[in-house]
Amino acid sequence: MAAEAESPKKLSPVQEAKLQVAEQLGALMEFWGFKRALGRIWAVLYLSDHPLTAAELGDELELSPSAISLAITELKRWGVVHEDISLSTRTRRAQTYRAERDVWHMVNNVFRQRELPLIVRSQEVMKASIARLESLPSTPELRHAVKALKTLSALTGAARGMLETLLATGKLSADAIRKIVG
Repeated sequence: MAAEAESPKKLSPVQEAKLQVAEQLGALMEFWGFKRALGRIWAVLYLSDHPLTAAELGDELELSPSAISLAITELKRWGVVHEDISLSTRTRRAQTYRAERDVWHMVNNVFRQRELPLIVRSQEVMKASIARLESLPSTPELRHAVKALKTLSALTGAARGMLETLLATGKLSADAIRKIVG
């Protein structure tokens, strides 16, 4: 007798909503330069009413154990997923994961680790380029380049200041950029 094809599992409305949101957040995270799986896993954990094991995440999102493991490691590094040990009826002790629930803390942490160092490095490169060009004999092309670089450097400095203020106070003002661009 031929084996019957597996029928797709029936999802509850809550499970359906979780998966739709997980897919959308995965797309958003991918747009921001993260792996899609990171957004999907974080969303499922955030929307879950209890911590989940790696196996449960894999089942729910149809991801391999290695994909879950790699993603969980990265999510923990970003501080957006935390590891717990919990007791389970199925497995005596289980490694479980839960999402960081303080979204501001999470965003602040990512900005400090990712965006701020990039802005600082960009500002350093621009300042070094300006200094190098200003040491050369002046030409119309060089004067234009220095002027443009000084504007970009000022904008980068304003962006850095805005981000540092945002991270320190939770408030943001674009006044510094408005002054530069007129």
